[in-house]
Amino acid sequence: MPKPLTKPKDTFSWRLSLWVVTVVAILYVATLTVMFHFSRQAVRDEALAKAAVTLDETVLQIDLVFDQMEGATKCLHWMAEHHLDNPEAMRAFTQIVVKNDSAIAGCVIALEPDFMNRQQFLSYSFRKNIVNEQGIQEVKIVETDNYGIASYLHQEWYTETRDKNEACWIKLNEDLGTGQILAAYCMPLNDASGKVIGVVGIGISLDRFSQTILDTKPFPDSYCSMIDQEGNYIIHPDTVKLHRRTIYDLPGASQNTRMGILLKSMMAGESGYKTVDIEGEECYVFYKTFNSEKWVATIICPEDELLPGNARLQKSGLALAVVGLLFLLPFCLLVVNKILKPLGLLAHTVKRLTQGHYDETIPETHRHDEIGALQNSFHAMQQSIEKHVNDIQQANDALKKSNEALLAANVQAQEADRIKDAFIRNMSDQLGQPVNIIESIVNDLHNGKQGMTKSETEELVKCMEKQTAVVTKILDQMLEVSQQKGGQP
Repeated sequence: MPKPLTKPKDTFSWRLSLWVVTVVAILYVATLTVMFHFSRQAVRDEALAKAAVTLDETVLQIDLVFDQMEGATKCLHWMAEHHLDNPEAMRAFTQIVVKNDSAIAGCVIALEPDFMNRQQFLSYSFRKNIVNEQGIQEVKIVETDNYGIASYLHQEWYTETRDKNEACWIKLNEDLGTGQILAAYCMPLNDASGKVIGVVGIGISLDRFSQTILDTKPFPDSYCSMIDQEGNYIIHPDTVKLHRRTIYDLPGASQNTRMGILLKSMMAGESGYKTVDIEGEECYVFYKTFNSEKWVATIICPEDELLPGNARLQKSGLALAVVGLLFLLPFCLLVVNKILKPLGLLAHTVKRLTQGHYDETIPETHRHDEIGALQNSFHAMQQSIEKHVNDIQQANDALKKSNEALLAANVQAQEADRIKDAFIRNMSDQLGQPVNIIESIVNDLHNGKQGMTKSETEELVKCMEKQTAVVTKILDQMLEVSQQKGGQP
Protein backbone atom coordinates (compact mmCIF):
# COMPACT_ATOMS: atom_id res chain seq x y z
CA MET A 1 0.00 0.00 0.00
CA PRO A 2 1.66 3.27 -1.07
CA LYS A 3 2.21 5.90 1.55
CA PRO A 4 0.52 9.26 1.00
CA LEU A 5 2.67 11.88 -0.68
CA THR A 6 1.25 14.85 1.23
CA LYS A 7 -0.80 15.67 4.28
CA PRO A 8 -4.53 14.85 3.97
CA LYS A 9 -5.49 18.54 3.86
CA ASP A 10 -3.03 19.14 1.01
CA THR A 11 -4.40 16.37 -1.21
CA PHE A 12 -6.27 17.06 -4.41
CA SER A 13 -9.27 15.07 -3.19
CA TRP A 14 -9.56 17.23 -0.06
CA ARG A 15 -9.31 20.47 -2.05
CA LEU A 16 -11.75 19.20 -4.67
CA SER A 17 -14.21 18.13 -1.96
CA LEU A 18 -13.82 21.50 -0.27
CA TRP A 19 -14.50 23.29 -3.54
CA VAL A 20 -17.55 21.12 -4.18
CA VAL A 21 -18.90 21.80 -0.69
CA THR A 22 -18.17 25.53 -1.08
CA VAL A 23 -19.96 25.73 -4.42
CA VAL A 24 -22.87 23.69 -3.07
CA ALA A 25 -23.00 25.91 0.01
CA ILE A 26 -23.08 29.05 -2.14
CA LEU A 27 -25.80 27.60 -4.36
CA TYR A 28 -27.72 26.36 -1.32
CA VAL A 29 -27.52 29.71 0.43
CA ALA A 30 -28.50 31.51 -2.77
CA THR A 31 -31.42 29.13 -3.27
CA LEU A 32 -32.55 29.48 0.33
CA THR A 33 -32.21 33.26 0.11
CA VAL A 34 -34.32 33.42 -3.03
CA MET A 35 -36.80 30.91 -1.65
CA PHE A 36 -37.10 32.72 1.69
CA HIS A 37 -37.42 36.06 -0.09
CA PHE A 38 -40.27 34.97 -2.32
CA SER A 39 -41.93 32.79 0.32
CA ARG A 40 -41.68 35.64 2.83
CA GLN A 41 -43.11 37.99 0.23
CA ALA A 42 -45.93 35.55 -0.51
CA VAL A 43 -46.70 34.97 3.18
CA ARG A 44 -46.50 38.70 3.84
CA ASP A 45 -48.85 39.47 0.95
CA GLU A 46 -51.23 36.80 2.17
CA ALA A 47 -51.11 38.17 5.71
CA LEU A 48 -51.68 41.71 4.44
CA ALA A 49 -54.60 40.53 2.36
CA LYS A 50 -56.01 38.66 5.35
CA ALA A 51 -55.78 41.74 7.57
CA ALA A 52 -57.31 43.94 4.87
CA VAL A 53 -60.19 41.51 4.28
CA THR A 54 -60.79 41.22 8.03
CA LEU A 55 -60.91 45.01 8.30
CA ASP A 56 -63.26 45.23 5.32
CA GLU A 57 -65.60 42.67 6.87
CA THR A 58 -65.57 44.54 10.20
CA VAL A 59 -66.26 47.89 8.54
CA LEU A 60 -69.03 46.28 6.50
CA GLN A 61 -70.69 44.89 9.62
CA ILE A 62 -70.56 48.24 11.38
CA ASP A 63 -71.65 50.08 8.24
CA LEU A 64 -74.75 47.88 8.17
CA VAL A 65 -75.55 48.98 11.72
CA PHE A 66 -74.83 52.59 10.78
CA ASP A 67 -77.13 52.29 7.77
CA GLN A 68 -79.84 50.79 9.96
CA MET A 69 -79.53 53.63 12.48
CA GLU A 70 -79.44 56.25 9.76
CA GLY A 71 -82.59 54.78 8.22
CA ALA A 72 -84.37 54.82 11.55
CA THR A 73 -83.25 58.43 12.17
CA LYS A 74 -84.57 59.50 8.78
CA CYS A 75 -87.93 57.94 9.58
CA LEU A 76 -87.97 59.75 12.93
CA HIS A 77 -86.95 62.96 11.18
CA TRP A 78 -89.83 62.65 8.72
CA MET A 79 -92.34 62.01 11.47
CA ALA A 80 -91.05 64.90 13.58
CA GLU A 81 -91.15 67.29 10.62
CA HIS A 82 -94.84 66.52 10.11
CA HIS A 83 -95.78 66.86 13.81
CA LEU A 84 -93.76 69.85 14.97
CA ASP A 85 -96.93 71.39 16.38
CA ASN A 86 -97.77 68.27 18.41
CA PRO A 87 -95.33 67.74 21.32
CA GLU A 88 -97.19 64.72 22.61
CA ALA A 89 -96.89 62.96 19.24
CA MET A 90 -93.16 63.61 19.16
CA ARG A 91 -92.83 62.18 22.67
CA ALA A 92 -94.70 59.11 21.49
CA PHE A 93 -92.44 58.80 18.42
CA THR A 94 -89.28 58.62 20.55
CA GLN A 95 -90.76 55.86 22.69
CA ILE A 96 -92.02 53.88 19.71
CA VAL A 97 -88.63 54.04 17.96
CA VAL A 98 -86.76 52.75 21.03
CA LYS A 99 -89.38 50.11 21.73
CA ASN A 100 -89.46 48.69 18.20
CA ASP A 101 -85.70 48.32 17.72
CA SER A 102 -83.67 46.63 20.45
CA ALA A 103 -80.46 47.89 18.86
CA ILE A 104 -81.40 51.48 19.68
CA ALA A 105 -80.24 52.63 23.12
CA GLY A 106 -81.92 56.05 23.02
CA CYS A 107 -83.88 58.44 20.84
CA VAL A 108 -84.17 62.25 21.15
CA ILE A 109 -86.08 65.13 19.57
CA ALA A 110 -85.03 68.63 20.62
CA LEU A 111 -86.33 71.99 19.32
CA GLU A 112 -85.08 75.53 19.41
CA PRO A 113 -86.70 77.75 22.08
CA ASP A 114 -87.70 80.31 19.44
CA PHE A 115 -89.79 77.69 17.71
CA MET A 116 -91.66 76.69 20.84
CA ASN A 117 -92.62 80.16 22.03
CA ARG A 118 -89.25 80.58 23.77
CA GLN A 119 -89.69 77.34 25.64
CA GLN A 120 -87.24 74.49 25.42
CA PHE A 121 -88.60 71.22 24.16
CA LEU A 122 -86.80 67.90 24.46
CA SER A 123 -88.13 64.39 24.43
CA TYR A 124 -85.62 61.69 25.22
CA SER A 125 -86.57 58.05 25.45
CA PHE A 126 -84.05 55.37 26.36
CA ARG A 127 -83.87 51.75 27.29
CA LYS A 128 -83.15 51.06 30.96
CA ASN A 129 -82.63 47.81 32.83
CA ILE A 130 -84.63 47.65 36.08
CA VAL A 131 -85.48 44.99 38.64
CA ASN A 132 -89.23 44.50 39.18
CA GLU A 133 -91.03 43.56 42.38
CA GLN A 134 -90.44 39.87 41.73
CA GLY A 135 -86.67 40.50 41.54
CA ILE A 136 -86.55 39.84 37.82
CA GLN A 137 -84.52 42.17 35.65
CA GLU A 138 -86.43 43.66 32.77
CA VAL A 139 -86.02 46.42 30.21
CA LYS A 140 -88.15 49.52 30.54
CA ILE A 141 -88.56 52.37 28.08
CA VAL A 142 -88.10 55.64 29.95
CA GLU A 143 -89.07 59.01 28.49
CA THR A 144 -87.70 62.24 30.00
CA ASP A 145 -87.47 65.88 29.10
CA ASN A 146 -83.87 66.40 30.08
CA TYR A 147 -80.72 65.09 28.44
CA GLY A 148 -77.63 65.07 30.59
CA ILE A 149 -76.66 67.55 33.27
CA ALA A 150 -76.26 70.69 31.14
CA SER A 151 -78.89 72.16 28.88
CA TYR A 152 -79.10 70.37 25.57
CA LEU A 153 -78.62 73.76 23.89
CA HIS A 154 -74.96 73.59 25.02
CA GLN A 155 -74.31 69.91 24.36
CA GLU A 156 -72.06 68.88 21.49
CA TRP A 157 -74.54 66.64 19.69
CA TYR A 158 -77.02 69.50 19.42
CA THR A 159 -74.70 72.43 18.77
CA GLU A 160 -72.57 70.62 16.20
CA THR A 161 -75.57 69.36 14.24
CA ARG A 162 -77.22 72.77 14.40
CA ASP A 163 -74.07 74.66 13.39
CA LYS A 164 -73.19 72.32 10.55
CA ASN A 165 -76.80 72.00 9.46
CA GLU A 166 -76.12 68.52 8.24
CA ALA A 167 -76.50 64.96 9.50
CA CYS A 168 -73.52 63.50 11.35
CA TRP A 169 -72.43 60.83 13.81
CA ILE A 170 -71.33 62.06 17.22
CA LYS A 171 -69.83 60.21 20.15
CA LEU A 172 -71.72 60.97 23.37
CA ASN A 173 -69.57 60.83 26.48
CA GLU A 174 -72.29 61.85 28.90
CA ASP A 175 -74.11 59.24 30.95
CA LEU A 176 -77.66 59.78 29.75
CA GLY A 177 -79.33 57.23 31.92
CA THR A 178 -78.39 54.20 29.86
CA GLY A 179 -75.18 53.48 31.74
CA GLN A 180 -73.44 53.16 28.40
CA ILE A 181 -71.35 55.32 26.09
CA LEU A 182 -73.41 56.12 23.03
CA ALA A 183 -72.82 57.08 19.45
CA ALA A 184 -75.68 59.09 18.00
CA TYR A 185 -76.70 59.84 14.45
CA CYS A 186 -78.21 63.33 14.46
CA MET A 187 -80.15 65.21 11.78
CA PRO A 188 -81.19 68.85 11.80
CA LEU A 189 -84.86 69.83 11.59
CA ASN A 190 -85.40 72.74 9.21
CA ASP A 191 -88.32 75.05 8.53
CA ALA A 192 -89.46 76.11 5.11
CA SER A 193 -86.69 78.69 4.83
CA GLY A 194 -83.99 76.16 5.72
CA LYS A 195 -83.40 77.52 9.19
CA VAL A 196 -82.51 74.93 11.82
CA ILE A 197 -85.36 74.63 14.29
CA GLY A 198 -84.29 71.48 16.07
CA VAL A 199 -82.37 68.21 16.05
CA VAL A 200 -83.43 64.57 16.04
CA GLY A 201 -81.08 61.75 16.89
CA ILE A 202 -80.92 58.06 17.57
CA GLY A 203 -78.21 56.68 19.82
CA ILE A 204 -76.66 53.23 19.77
CA SER A 205 -74.48 51.78 22.45
CA LEU A 206 -70.79 51.60 21.54
CA ASP A 207 -70.78 48.25 23.30
CA ARG A 208 -72.51 46.93 20.21
CA PHE A 209 -69.54 48.10 18.12
CA SER A 210 -66.95 47.34 20.73
CA GLN A 211 -67.49 43.62 20.67
CA THR A 212 -67.27 43.58 16.90
CA ILE A 213 -64.17 45.77 16.90
CA LEU A 214 -62.39 43.97 19.74
CA ASP A 215 -63.15 40.58 18.21
CA THR A 216 -61.40 41.68 15.02
CA LYS A 217 -58.04 39.97 15.49
CA PRO A 218 -56.58 38.60 12.26
CA PHE A 219 -53.45 37.73 14.27
CA PRO A 220 -53.02 36.82 17.95
CA ASP A 221 -51.28 40.04 19.02
CA SER A 222 -53.12 42.42 16.71
CA TYR A 223 -55.97 44.65 17.80
CA CYS A 224 -58.62 46.85 16.23
CA SER A 225 -59.75 50.36 17.18
CA MET A 226 -62.12 53.07 15.98
CA ILE A 227 -61.23 56.76 15.65
CA ASP A 228 -63.43 59.74 14.86
CA GLN A 229 -62.63 62.52 12.43
CA GLU A 230 -61.04 64.56 15.21
CA GLY A 231 -58.55 61.82 16.06
CA ASN A 232 -60.30 60.79 19.28
CA TYR A 233 -60.46 57.13 20.17
CA ILE A 234 -64.03 55.82 20.05
CA ILE A 235 -63.20 52.17 20.70
CA HIS A 236 -59.84 50.83 21.85
CA PRO A 237 -58.76 47.74 23.84
CA ASP A 238 -56.97 50.07 26.27
CA THR A 239 -59.91 51.85 27.91
CA VAL A 240 -57.59 54.53 29.34
CA LYS A 241 -57.09 55.89 25.85
CA LEU A 242 -60.84 56.39 25.47
CA HIS A 243 -60.73 59.20 28.04
CA ARG A 244 -57.20 60.58 28.10
CA ARG A 245 -55.53 60.39 24.72
CA THR A 246 -56.14 61.04 21.04
CA ILE A 247 -54.24 59.52 18.17
CA TYR A 248 -52.30 62.78 17.83
CA ASP A 249 -50.80 62.20 21.28
CA LEU A 250 -48.83 59.22 19.97
CA PRO A 251 -45.06 59.71 19.57
CA GLY A 252 -44.07 60.87 16.09
CA ALA A 253 -47.41 62.42 15.20
CA SER A 254 -45.63 65.24 13.35
CA GLN A 255 -46.69 65.79 9.75
CA ASN A 256 -43.16 65.01 8.57
CA THR A 257 -43.00 61.55 10.12
CA ARG A 258 -44.47 58.24 9.07
CA MET A 259 -47.07 58.55 11.80
CA GLY A 260 -47.98 62.04 10.58
CA ILE A 261 -48.38 60.79 7.02
CA LEU A 262 -50.57 57.94 8.29
CA LEU A 263 -52.81 60.29 10.29
CA LYS A 264 -53.13 62.67 7.35
CA SER A 265 -54.16 59.81 5.09
CA MET A 266 -56.65 58.49 7.66
CA MET A 267 -58.26 61.87 8.25
CA ALA A 268 -58.53 62.40 4.49
CA GLY A 269 -60.88 59.40 4.30
CA GLU A 270 -58.40 57.14 2.51
CA SER A 271 -57.99 53.40 3.02
CA GLY A 272 -54.94 51.14 2.96
CA TYR A 273 -52.04 50.33 5.25
CA LYS A 274 -48.73 51.82 6.33
CA THR A 275 -45.85 50.82 8.56
CA VAL A 276 -45.17 53.05 11.57
CA ASP A 277 -43.38 52.89 14.88
CA ILE A 278 -45.86 52.63 17.73
CA GLU A 279 -44.34 52.91 21.18
CA GLY A 280 -41.01 51.50 20.00
CA GLU A 281 -42.44 48.61 17.97
CA GLU A 282 -42.65 48.45 14.18
CA CYS A 283 -46.27 47.86 13.25
CA TYR A 284 -48.51 47.60 10.22
CA VAL A 285 -51.55 49.86 10.51
CA PHE A 286 -54.52 48.97 8.29
CA TYR A 287 -57.18 51.67 8.10
CA LYS A 288 -60.52 52.08 6.39
CA THR A 289 -63.15 54.84 6.58
CA PHE A 290 -66.77 53.95 7.18
CA ASN A 291 -69.14 54.72 4.35
CA SER A 292 -71.63 56.41 6.66
CA GLU A 293 -69.19 58.73 8.43
CA LYS A 294 -65.58 59.78 8.46
CA TRP A 295 -64.85 57.53 11.36
CA VAL A 296 -61.95 55.21 10.78
CA ALA A 297 -61.48 51.59 11.75
CA THR A 298 -57.89 50.49 12.19
CA ILE A 299 -56.09 47.20 12.74
CA ILE A 300 -52.68 47.50 14.37
CA CYS A 301 -50.49 44.47 13.83
CA PRO A 302 -46.85 44.10 14.98
CA GLU A 303 -44.58 43.33 12.06
CA ASP A 304 -43.47 40.04 13.62
CA GLU A 305 -47.09 38.88 13.71
CA LEU A 306 -47.35 38.97 9.93
CA LEU A 307 -44.61 36.38 9.61
CA PRO A 308 -44.79 34.38 12.85
CA GLY A 309 -43.03 31.34 11.42
CA ASN A 310 -40.55 33.15 9.22
CA ALA A 311 -37.77 33.38 11.83
CA ARG A 312 -38.32 29.76 12.84
CA LEU A 313 -38.28 28.72 9.18
CA GLN A 314 -35.04 30.60 8.58
CA LYS A 315 -33.39 28.99 11.61
CA SER A 316 -34.60 25.56 10.51
CA GLY A 317 -33.33 26.16 6.97
CA LEU A 318 -29.95 27.33 8.27
CA ALA A 319 -29.65 24.35 10.60
CA LEU A 320 -30.62 22.01 7.76
CA ALA A 321 -28.02 23.64 5.50
CA VAL A 322 -25.27 23.27 8.11
CA VAL A 323 -26.14 19.63 8.81
CA GLY A 324 -26.37 18.91 5.08
CA LEU A 325 -22.96 20.44 4.40
CA LEU A 326 -21.41 18.57 7.33
CA PHE A 327 -22.66 15.31 5.84
CA LEU A 328 -21.77 16.40 2.30
CA LEU A 329 -18.08 17.00 3.09
CA PRO A 330 -17.22 13.42 4.26
CA PHE A 331 -19.43 12.00 1.51
CA CYS A 332 -17.55 14.03 -1.11
CA LEU A 333 -14.24 12.97 0.41
CA LEU A 334 -15.28 9.31 0.26
CA VAL A 335 -16.52 9.49 -3.33
CA VAL A 336 -13.70 11.71 -4.62
CA ASN A 337 -11.07 9.57 -2.88
CA LYS A 338 -12.50 6.50 -4.55
CA ILE A 339 -12.60 8.20 -7.94
CA LEU A 340 -9.12 9.75 -7.62
CA LYS A 341 -7.44 6.77 -5.95
CA PRO A 342 -5.67 5.78 -9.24
CA LEU A 343 -4.25 9.32 -9.45
CA GLY A 344 -2.76 8.96 -5.99
CA LEU A 345 -1.27 5.61 -6.99
CA LEU A 346 0.14 7.13 -10.18
CA ALA A 347 1.61 10.08 -8.27
CA HIS A 348 3.29 7.73 -5.80
CA THR A 349 4.63 5.51 -8.60
CA VAL A 350 5.94 8.47 -10.62
CA LYS A 351 7.75 9.76 -7.55
CA ARG A 352 9.29 6.31 -7.05
CA LEU A 353 10.32 6.28 -10.72
CA THR A 354 12.04 9.65 -10.35
CA GLN A 355 13.96 8.16 -7.41
CA GLY A 356 15.24 5.37 -9.67
CA HIS A 357 12.84 2.57 -8.69
CA TYR A 358 12.07 1.56 -12.25
CA ASP A 359 10.74 -1.83 -11.17
CA GLU A 360 7.72 -0.15 -9.48
CA THR A 361 4.54 -1.77 -10.79
CA ILE A 362 1.50 0.21 -12.01
CA PRO A 363 -1.51 -2.11 -12.29
CA GLU A 364 -3.85 -2.03 -15.26
CA THR A 365 -7.49 -1.03 -14.81
CA HIS A 366 -10.77 -1.77 -16.53
CA ARG A 367 -12.10 1.76 -16.08
CA HIS A 368 -13.06 3.41 -19.36
CA ASP A 369 -12.89 7.03 -18.25
CA GLU A 370 -10.00 9.50 -18.53
CA ILE A 371 -8.44 8.34 -15.26
CA GLY A 372 -8.55 4.71 -16.45
CA ALA A 373 -6.93 5.69 -19.76
CA LEU A 374 -4.27 7.65 -17.89
CA GLN A 375 -3.54 4.71 -15.56
CA ASN A 376 -3.25 2.26 -18.46
CA SER A 377 -1.00 4.72 -20.33
CA PHE A 378 1.25 5.01 -17.29
CA HIS A 379 1.27 1.21 -17.04
CA ALA A 380 2.43 0.92 -20.67
CA MET A 381 4.99 3.68 -20.11
CA GLN A 382 6.28 1.97 -16.98
CA GLN A 383 6.61 -1.34 -18.86
CA SER A 384 8.47 0.39 -21.69
CA ILE A 385 10.79 2.16 -19.26
CA GLU A 386 11.46 -1.09 -17.43
CA LYS A 387 12.34 -2.85 -20.72
CA HIS A 388 14.54 0.04 -21.81
CA VAL A 389 16.29 0.05 -18.45
CA ASN A 390 16.90 -3.72 -18.72
CA ASP A 391 18.36 -3.25 -22.21
CA ILE A 392 20.59 -0.48 -20.94
CA GLN A 393 21.67 -2.70 -18.02
CA GLN A 394 22.57 -5.54 -20.36
CA ALA A 395 24.52 -3.15 -22.61
CA ASN A 396 26.26 -1.77 -19.55
CA ASP A 397 27.22 -5.29 -18.46
CA ALA A 398 28.63 -6.10 -21.92
CA LEU A 399 30.47 -2.79 -22.01
CA LYS A 400 31.85 -3.48 -18.56
CA LYS A 401 33.21 -6.84 -19.69
CA SER A 402 34.71 -5.24 -22.78
CA ASN A 403 36.28 -2.50 -20.69
CA GLU A 404 37.78 -5.10 -18.38
CA ALA A 405 39.29 -6.95 -21.37
CA LEU A 406 40.62 -3.70 -22.81
CA LEU A 407 42.07 -2.81 -19.43
CA ALA A 408 43.88 -6.15 -19.28
CA ALA A 409 45.14 -5.72 -22.84
CA ASN A 410 46.26 -2.22 -22.03
CA VAL A 411 48.20 -3.51 -19.05
CA GLN A 412 49.83 -6.13 -21.25
CA ALA A 413 50.63 -3.54 -23.91
CA GLN A 414 52.14 -1.27 -21.32
CA GLU A 415 54.26 -4.14 -20.05
CA ALA A 416 55.35 -4.99 -23.59
CA ASP A 417 56.26 -1.34 -24.21
CA ARG A 418 58.23 -1.31 -21.04
CA ILE A 419 60.12 -4.45 -22.12
CA LYS A 420 60.68 -3.02 -25.58
CA ASP A 421 61.92 0.24 -24.18
CA ALA A 422 64.27 -1.63 -21.90
CA PHE A 423 65.44 -3.77 -24.86
CA ILE A 424 66.03 -0.73 -27.02
CA ARG A 425 67.98 0.98 -24.29
CA ASN A 426 70.07 -2.18 -23.89
CA MET A 427 70.61 -2.40 -27.64
CA SER A 428 71.56 1.23 -27.71
CA ASP A 429 74.10 0.58 -25.03
CA GLN A 430 75.45 -2.46 -26.96
CA LEU A 431 75.58 -0.42 -30.18
CA GLY A 432 77.88 2.13 -28.63
CA GLN A 433 80.89 -0.16 -28.30
CA PRO A 434 81.15 -1.33 -31.97
CA VAL A 435 80.44 2.19 -33.18
CA ASN A 436 83.29 3.48 -31.04
CA ILE A 437 85.61 0.74 -32.37
CA ILE A 438 84.66 1.58 -35.97
CA GLU A 439 85.18 5.27 -35.24
CA SER A 440 88.62 4.46 -33.75
CA ILE A 441 89.62 2.31 -36.79
CA VAL A 442 88.47 5.06 -39.16
CA ASN A 443 90.56 7.59 -37.27
CA ASP A 444 93.58 5.27 -37.29
CA LEU A 445 93.20 4.70 -41.02
CA HIS A 446 92.88 8.42 -41.64
CA ASN A 447 95.78 9.35 -39.50
CA GLY A 448 98.22 6.59 -40.46
CA LYS A 449 97.38 5.70 -44.03
CA GLN A 450 100.90 6.66 -45.34
CA GLY A 451 102.78 4.61 -42.81
CA MET A 452 100.59 1.54 -42.50
CA THR A 453 101.26 -1.68 -44.19
CA LYS A 454 98.82 -3.45 -46.32
CA SER A 455 98.37 -6.23 -43.83
CA GLU A 456 97.73 -3.76 -41.04
CA THR A 457 95.24 -2.01 -43.22
CA GLU A 458 93.52 -5.26 -44.11
CA GLU A 459 93.51 -6.21 -40.42
CA LEU A 460 91.82 -2.93 -39.55
CA VAL A 461 89.35 -3.34 -42.40
CA LYS A 462 88.44 -6.83 -41.24
CA CYS A 463 88.01 -5.58 -37.72
CA MET A 464 85.86 -2.71 -39.01
CA GLU A 465 83.75 -5.13 -41.07
CA LYS A 466 83.32 -7.33 -38.04
CA GLN A 467 82.16 -4.41 -35.92
CA THR A 468 79.98 -3.20 -38.78
CA ALA A 469 78.27 -6.61 -38.89
CA VAL A 470 77.66 -6.34 -35.15
CA VAL A 471 76.15 -2.87 -35.59
CA THR A 472 74.03 -4.06 -38.51
CA LYS A 473 72.76 -7.00 -36.46
CA ILE A 474 71.87 -4.76 -33.53
CA LEU A 475 70.16 -2.29 -35.89
CA ASP A 476 68.15 -5.11 -37.48
CA GLN A 477 67.01 -6.31 -34.05
CA MET A 478 66.08 -2.74 -33.08
CA LEU A 479 64.23 -2.25 -36.36
CA GLU A 480 62.29 -5.44 -35.76
CA VAL A 481 61.34 -4.42 -32.23
CA SER A 482 60.39 -0.95 -33.46
CA GLN A 483 58.14 -2.39 -36.13
CA GLN A 484 56.41 -4.62 -33.52
CA LYS A 485 55.84 -1.59 -31.23
CA GLY A 486 54.29 0.33 -34.14
CA GLY A 487 51.81 -2.48 -34.74
CA GLN A 488 53.47 -3.78 -37.91
CA PRO A 489 54.05 -7.53 -38.31
